[in-house]
Amino acid sequence: MDLRYIMLGPELVREVLDACEDWEGNDAIPKKLQELLMVLRLELSMLQETSKSSKRFALEPRL
Repeated sequence: MDLRYIMLGPELVREVLDACEDWEGNDAIPKKLQELLMVLRLELSMLQETSKSSKRFALEPRL
């Protein structure tokens, strides 16, 4: 699945995920939508890890 669009709006994706988690009766969310939310969570966490790594690399002094 090509999810490069997450890079355009990671905060929006985070808000959608938070809203779904806080939604009462979220057990009634269809299975396919639950799978999509899981993929979005994984992609967002990988994007955040990549961002942290690149910032850390940029801050390291080069010899």
